[in-house]
Amino acid sequence: MPEPVSKALARLQNQVPSLPFAVLEANLQRLYDGRLYELFESIEPTPAAAASLGQVHRARDRQGRR
Repeated sequence: MPEPVSKALARLQNQVPSLPFAVLEANLQRLYDGRLYELFESIEPTPAAAASLGQVHRARDRQGRR
């Protein structure tokens, strides 16, 4: 892409707000058939990282794995 276009896109990616944790949690509950907290001991509500197509939350499963 031409440099002006790539610079503009880079700025936009840095300004995308994170998904509210309540929305993410509801989606994960549906994904895991309502068993989210049976499978995970904890999930940090604040994203640890973000990418153009998603965000990352730290979590620990019931076996203690991060």
